[in-house]
Amino acid sequence: MKQLAIVTAVCCLGLTCVGKAEAEAEQTNTPQYVVAPIETEVQRREISGSASAYAMVNCNAFVVDSQFAPNAFDTTSLMSELRTLADADAGPLKLVVRLNRLDQD
Repeated sequence: MKQLAIVTAVCCLGLTCVGKAEAEAEQTNTPQYVVAPIETEVQRREISGSASAYAMVNCNAFVVDSQFAPNAFDTTSLMSELRTLADADAGPLKLVVRLNRLDQD
């Protein structure tokens, strides 16, 4: 699980370096992450046919005042939700990391 958190942070750092994020506005309107099981045929078709769970991390949560701030992300809650899903079904996880909004200069 710690490796997942490190990989997520590194991916988000890379995404935030690509462009300048308007993180403060996004943080108030967008959750830091979404975690859900993949249970229906529609979910399997649209998200993943092989994963049993899906997690999307909002990389804007790692940005504070246009600076990368790894401690701003609630890793504990994310790990807790991932453990709950793993306890129910320890199958593969589809992890998506994204930067929701870039400043268009």
